[in-house]
Amino acid sequence: MPKFKVAVAALLLAGTVPLFAASTASQASAASTSITVAEAPGASPNYIFPFMNCSYDTSNNVNYFQRLLYRPLYWYGVGTSTAEARSLSLANDPVFDKARTTATFTVKPWRFANGQYLTGRSVMFFLNLWVADPTGFCPYESGLGIPDQLRGATASGNTVRLFFTKPMNPTWIMSNFLSLITPLPEVWDRSSASTMSHCSSGNPRAASTVASCRAVLTYLQSLGGETSTFTNGFWRSGVDGPWTLSSLAPTGTATFSVNHAYAGPHPLLTSFTEVAYQSAAQEVSDLQSGKLDVANLDFGSLSGAAAQANLGTTFTKLLSATDNVTAGSNWSIAYLPFNFGTANTELSLVQQPYVRAAMQRGIDQAAIIRDVFGGYGEPGNGPLPTATTGAPTPAAPVFDPAGAEASLIAHGWKLVNGVLTCVVSGSGVSQCGTGIATGSPLTMTLLTSNSSPQFTREVNAIIADWKSLGIVVNVQFASYARAVTACASTTAQLCAWDSGWSYNPSVLPTGELLFASTGSSNVGRYSNPLVDALITQTMRANVSLTRYATVVAASSPAIFIPHGQSLTESAKNLASTVGLAPNPLGSFTPEYYHW
Repeated sequence: MPKFKVAVAALLLAGTVPLFAASTASQASAASTSITVAEAPGASPNYIFPFMNCSYDTSNNVNYFQRLLYRPLYWYGVGTSTAEARSLSLANDPVFDKARTTATFTVKPWRFANGQYLTGRSVMFFLNLWVADPTGFCPYESGLGIPDQLRGATASGNTVRLFFTKPMNPTWIMSNFLSLITPLPEVWDRSSASTMSHCSSGNPRAASTVASCRAVLTYLQSLGGETSTFTNGFWRSGVDGPWTLSSLAPTGTATFSVNHAYAGPHPLLTSFTEVAYQSAAQEVSDLQSGKLDVANLDFGSLSGAAAQANLGTTFTKLLSATDNVTAGSNWSIAYLPFNFGTANTELSLVQQPYVRAAMQRGIDQAAIIRDVFGGYGEPGNGPLPTATTGAPTPAAPVFDPAGAEASLIAHGWKLVNGVLTCVVSGSGVSQCGTGIATGSPLTMTLLTSNSSPQFTREVNAIIADWKSLGIVVNVQFASYARAVTACASTTAQLCAWDSGWSYNPSVLPTGELLFASTGSSNVGRYSNPLVDALITQTMRANVSLTRYATVVAASSPAIFIPHGQSLTESAKNLASTVGLAPNPLGSFTPEYYHW
């Protein structure tokens, strides 16, 4: 599944995130230290070139590897903030003309490790690759933003100008598209080890530029997955971040050292090592024994690790004696989309807004957070993430089984042998609804991927809540891919998978992929003209997402369900100048750790 992508812009993106200002003496005193950080179990870095398709676009390759070496044009996410950190961005914020069709920005005079200054041409290199092969870059949004709504682009010295086919929301373009661009060194502009090319210097849509960039991309992609080359001079030449890769063992363990030429805030550590693991249980063991300083394990994996170790204790008791445990929100939502596709055998049920609303009200989210996520979770309340304080998300739906049952009864349903049954058919306000015959039971099928024990427990809890109302939901298991991509073509009424939707790396949660009628990830084929209009507004101008979020939540295109928080486990005496809690966007900034 692709990564699911405000006046919220004013809340998330206003101003610069404050960063530490340590004295020279304190930096020197901390500069002789290093730490060990756990890689996710079985998820060692395996791709280094920062232009990749979805098979490589993972957090272990991006946040915990590439972005330590190669910085994006605009950096979002420090500490618990999702805002842009301007002091970490490689360019000044873009300025749009009054028509919002032209954007101009300047690249900061930072350097790559080979001594070359970053320039507008460094940006054009990546941009031209993107134009040449849009689908080869995983975050690509077909028909939207960059590159599809980009009419042209020019670079002169440190200045870049972008020309769009329509008025654009500056915040949307900056946080969801420009933030994905990684400036690249001209030494990488080659189609073979001995043949330089002109991808970085050509006009974006010129046939000669496209051909050149495709040849360059073929060459760089062929090298991008060769782990034995990751520490060689070629890949090191493009480093402009705070770290450089010192070694990568065949096991996947990676060691990083300070890039002393980095122009941003200097790391407080001299090095750190990402240690490869195959199991959460081994990570827990190493945390307890002091072999590991930092790990990011969710409650589900940790409670599983505890069970494997036969410790018979809660997660907090398991680690709190030896480590700090900090929880953080995720910039994501979890949901079960209804299937509005014509193959749905009970489409008449799904088309009733009151049925969808009653099912939402019938879920005890607080109990699920307590029993399934061990208290490390947040309720589902609509299409926007809840991570940032003050974000205009609707209040979480109230657990009101009595009210849900009363609503269903008022619409012509009656409990018969423990199952709600239609007794008043018809399309009136006190009738079951068009297409629902007298005697029809309120029974549905949920197509789900059985991808994790924790998600299975959550689904079972939701189904049990519905059963207590008289709504019978039967489970049909499918592969993850089928549950995600084929929902609308199945006979099921609901679909589910264990990952929800992450608004990352595209930061502004505008919903064009999820809930627009033509959205590429609108798996249930939900369609609402008002929602479409509101989404279009958010892509064209800086408008609040409050109304969009409220309308979507009220129309119930999906069941919004609880989702777990991220957890960071760290050694008791380890600190960070930006806090130890995990960042909502998954940004990893070890340069701020210190002992």
